[in-house]
Amino acid sequence: ALVEHGKRVTLVTHPDTMRFYEASPYVDSVHSIQDGAEAFIGESYEAAIDLNNVALQYWKSRREIFARVRSARRLSCSVYTRGTALFNEYVPFAEQTHMSQRLGACLTAILKCAEPLRVAPFFPARVRTNPTIPRIYVNTVGSESDRCWSAEQVRAICRIFEADPRFDVWIYSPHAVPESRTVHRAATRSFEDAAQLAASSQAIISPD
Repeated sequence: ALVEHGKRVTLVTHPDTMRFYEASPYVDSVHSIQDGAEAFIGESYEAAIDLNNVALQYWKSRREIFARVRSARRLSCSVYTRGTALFNEYVPFAEQTHMSQRLGACLTAILKCAEPLRVAPFFPARVRTNPTIPRIYVNTVGSESDRCWSAEQVRAICRIFEADPRFDVWIYSPHAVPESRTVHRAATRSFEDAAQLAASSQAIISPD
């Protein structure tokens, strides 16, 4: 969406996720946050935005970057860092519920739009598939223990779908999944696997 508005994008990210962006035609250059700011800090930017709304994750590197970046506009998405001298604008990222709203809030702030925008999340799926019957992806794991489904909750949703031939259901869970003709265990071993399953699903059920 930024490129469609005539902007060039420099992206700094975790080294494990660099590969998602390096082949993208929409990103001008990609850098590892572990390498610090040397590779790109000499340029002048229209705006610099810290998309990380977590307080401490890579904070030392983020602090170094935003202390040195040449930009009149330095936007923070974190309520924890918004009050530091490193930033002069704040995007209420976490106040939005859905990722499309959160990304839209960032885009709205960068472009200074009068009306709020929305940006659909992107799944780096290798192949788009069209299942013959609607596929449902069920993720039962959250980032905190109180958001994760219990074994009984997993069994309960399996019972709901086990005799329903209208859907092809894939469940990701550390607990045993009672498989049937319509219910399958999703053995996703990487972010790419999960993205592939999500991209081919018509609905996603998730606690987080």
